[in-house]
Amino acid sequence: MNLRLISALVCAALPLPQEALAEEAPSFSSPLLLIPRVDSVERAGQFQSARFELQADGSWRLAAVESVTSPRLQPVKVAQVEVVKTSSFPVSVYLRASGFQQLCGYDGRARVHQRSVNGRFEVAISVRHTDLATEQLAAFGTLVCPAVARAFKMTIPLPVYGLAAGTHTFAVNGVTGSFTLDRENRLEGDCDAGQEAELRFCR
Repeated sequence: MNLRLISALVCAALPLPQEALAEEAPSFSSPLLLIPRVDSVERAGQFQSARFELQADGSWRLAAVESVTSPRLQPVKVAQVEVVKTSSFPVSVYLRASGFQQLCGYDGRARVHQRSVNGRFEVAISVRHTDLATEQLAAFGTLVCPAVARAFKMTIPLPVYGLAAGTHTFAVNGVTGSFTLDRENRLEGDCDAGQEAELRFCR
């Protein structure tokens, strides 16, 4: 893994996007800087669980990082995505991703990362494998599991507050779709504290 590439990606990831979840925020407890997620141009959550160690001279050493294309961490195969949109205002939008997974080999819950790129929501769902499963995948390219797959269904909230009226698109592990908002999804009277007043919101 190219240290300069990882370092550049980590720097590009800070500050985190507005929709970042609490567990995706970097944390520092000397001498370790933990960065749960780093996006690449191609994919949200391309690199995960990055650990940097502070050195005596003030520099940082990349101690570990996991890539979603490695045997340790891989994307989930999503078969279908259903849009769930509330009728109340402001509108909430959820994506229900479903598919089938093998019955063994996972180390904890699936990881969900999302971002907005050029107006499209990109959602990436990945799973982390146990040491044994990682060894099997590295050696054989597949897991030694029961033949029967398990169905899964995951509901993912989208950060749609403040979106303009119109059609918005999404992609969840390659499965694409869209949803429509009939009006701007913002409560009347909202005004950003960090920007100059906008007459239509600040009253």
